[in-house]
Amino acid sequence: MVDAAIAAHGLSIVDLERDKQGEPWSYVRGGRRNRRITGFTPSRWTAPPRAPIC
Repeated sequence: MVDAAIAAHGLSIVDLERDKQGEPWSYVRGGRRNRRITGFTPSRWTAPPRAPIC
């Protein structure tokens, strides 16, 4: 149950394209950067987190 909740939350990275400026963007099906990031996505931290801006 917890695994399903972790997998359900995340974000998607997608390739977009448009023919020329001012025209609508369209999704690139099969784009090389298209992917889903969840709590299970491996990551590497290379610096400490920054202090919050108040």
